[in-house]
Amino acid sequence: MEKKSMEKNQVETPIVIVPRGMSEIEAARYIGVAPISLRQGRCEGRRDKRMPPPPYIKLGRKILYLKDDLDRWLETYRVAL
Repeated sequence: MEKKSMEKNQVETPIVIVPRGMSEIEAARYIGVAPISLRQGRCEGRRDKRMPPPPYIKLGRKILYLKDDLDRWLETYRVAL
């Protein structure tokens, strides 16, 4: 009986799973661009007078963007006054 009362008093901490990779739509929303901009950057690569694409991971047909990569990529466009 003592074991049951002890279990009732314990507070369970919820486990929050934060995905490391983002889909094209999630990544576009995160960095504030249209998803088509990411898609064109992947397909066309670097082009003159165009934003170079952020790094991505290709797993078969699935495309993932890592939050850390997107953060670093954004920092390269930071303008400090």
